[in-house]
Amino acid sequence: MIVTTALLLFSTQLANGFGVSRLPQRAHSTGFYSTLPRIELPPTHPSPPHTFAGLVEQAIQERFQNVDRVLESWRLLELGYHHKVFVGEDKKSEENPMLYQECHSYVPGLSIQPFWSVDTVPWAQKLKGKYPIILKEFQKATANREQLQQQGNNIWTGALTEDASSYGVGWKTLVLMDRGVWDPINVELFPKTAQAVRDAGVPAVEVFFASMEPHSRIQPHSDFTNFVLTSHLALDIPYSGLNQCRLTIADQTREWINGDVMLFDTSLMHDAVNDSDRTRVAIYL
Repeated sequence: MIVTTALLLFSTQLANGFGVSRLPQRAHSTGFYSTLPRIELPPTHPSPPHTFAGLVEQAIQERFQNVDRVLESWRLLELGYHHKVFVGEDKKSEENPMLYQECHSYVPGLSIQPFWSVDTVPWAQKLKGKYPIILKEFQKATANREQLQQQGNNIWTGALTEDASSYGVGWKTLVLMDRGVWDPINVELFPKTAQAVRDAGVPAVEVFFASMEPHSRIQPHSDFTNFVLTSHLALDIPYSGLNQCRLTIADQTREWINGDVMLFDTSLMHDAVNDSDRTRVAIYL
């Protein structure tokens, strides 16, 4: 059971996509970080067959084909490898802390790009089309905050781990899915939203509403995994289109626009601001 769990949580992430799945390894990026820096990785070797790591490797090989990168990533993780590399094009910018990719879980060779186009991503377009339904359900379900707290599970909780402390006290979540498992209590409160995610075919293992208080900032941080892309559906953005609520990935900044879907790489350093006088809400996938 332990080996099976590790297989599902790690090899499935790498082979089939964890969270919002990565684009293919050789996906063409439009100019930005298209030339990957040459990185010297520590040598990896097959794990002893009777160790936990060795049993996981055996399970990965039995379940999947073409898993060389998966195994290399697993072995780097087992070695405790911490990946940190400058991703800017101008060496003079090396002192800019935002221009770094930092990972504990690292797959070599993946393209590096802050934001990815969603124009040709079918699930993103389908989800965008469900925005009016999702917004209406959210507004109705959250109209009575006290009732929502009584009926729901862990409603509007803050960061739960020290690693998430960069989000600050003004960032709260309401979770619908965690590690691939839907929360039956909260899904009952937001059934149309959950169904919209399913119908769109979003390759997600976590789905949650995230609120950001007025005049607050999420400090620069990495999510420490380069084989995951994160997606946001902008749900309730104060003064949408007036650049009050912004997300910066490396040295590229975009604002949330109501109803739009963004897709980006959170292995790059990133931060966010809400300069408005109202709460910002988005769905994170």
